[in-house]
Amino acid sequence: MNFTDIDRRQLLILIGCGFLNFSLGSFYAWSVYVEPLEKVLNVSRAEVSTVFSVATICFTLGMIFGAPIYRRVHAAAIASGCLLTGAAGIALAAGSMSLLMVFVGYGVIFSMANALGYNLTLQLVNTELRQYSAVATGIVTACYALGSVTSAPVLVYAIRQFGVWNTLFGLALFLVCAAMISGLLLVLAKTTLACPPLQSDTASPSLQPRLFIKLWIGYAFGALAGLMVISHAAGIVSSYGGAPAQIALGAMLVNIGNVTGRFSGGWFSQRFHVRRVLAIVMAFASVVLAALAFFPAVWLALVVLMFIGFVYGSNASTYPISVTIYYCRTHMAKIFGILMTAWGTAGLTAPWIAGFVFDSTGQYKYAILVAAGAAFLGSIISLTLPDQDLWQIPDESTVYL
Repeated sequence: MNFTDIDRRQLLILIGCGFLNFSLGSFYAWSVYVEPLEKVLNVSRAEVSTVFSVATICFTLGMIFGAPIYRRVHAAAIASGCLLTGAAGIALAAGSMSLLMVFVGYGVIFSMANALGYNLTLQLVNTELRQYSAVATGIVTACYALGSVTSAPVLVYAIRQFGVWNTLFGLALFLVCAAMISGLLLVLAKTTLACPPLQSDTASPSLQPRLFIKLWIGYAFGALAGLMVISHAAGIVSSYGGAPAQIALGAMLVNIGNVTGRFSGGWFSQRFHVRRVLAIVMAFASVVLAALAFFPAVWLALVVLMFIGFVYGSNASTYPISVTIYYCRTHMAKIFGILMTAWGTAGLTAPWIAGFVFDSTGQYKYAILVAAGAAFLGSIISLTLPDQDLWQIPDESTVYL
């Protein structure tokens, strides 16, 4: 298939979904608020950090419960509604100037709106850009990561110049503007429902337990390996003797790898069996992590961080594609929402596991080896998935066994 053959309507959908995800990506720039909120609220860093733990749980819940909405509300209305709801949550957090409302506004409202919007884009490109669904999935997930990368330095500058509360108000205003732009693009594209209404024979799709368990475990191990390293990137570079500039470079390389991996995962999945894509990238992750554990060096740590960011990003685009392949487009939003509990579990446990191992041993070697083992197990699990081709996606009324 030639991706250059995309028509005007499909292009508007791709741009609208990409811009929606780009705008929502600021959600993952949370770390820039931690220290400023700690100071202005006079609370501990642990208390502030808990906000994002709550946000992770609510994001996962939003992914699970979004599917019925996509069958009842037009895509343009959902896109604008998610951004406006997110803006309201951010404004609530900023206007209250209290930790409780930061929990409610950012940790609950913004995170759930974020999940609904993110999952919408995945469902929409898979139903509206069927011939290019894998590449389109890679593009819109890359836009999400790009939003996080580009918003972080802007938010840091704004916090220094205007303070954290005014910066949050500014972000809310940006989300309002983004709501109008994303909604307009999807209206011009004449989108309707992201998911067609289910017929009686497809109302309750079978999860096919054995297949779903394989996907869940593979996703969980892949996310665990990535997040154990990414969440401690600065500490790893520092423990290997990295200078402040190298620590900053490590964080930048992770983000570059993440954006590149999301696009590449879609591109590879358009051309190769997803099980092979997943197995190969996680096998390489296991190898480079093991190399870093036994040959600690700053330059190697920087290379590994970029590659782990790439693997994490590649999984983020390849797993939704795999759900489309194994469960058909009609059920993609619902099944992938449930599958996201694997990511949520890894997100809550990976940073703690890495920190616990480091505290117990006084070094990152064994934490990195645990991550390498998780990546290896994820690769093995992926090899047991069916060898289904992207162009053999089952009919909308069936589920791949």
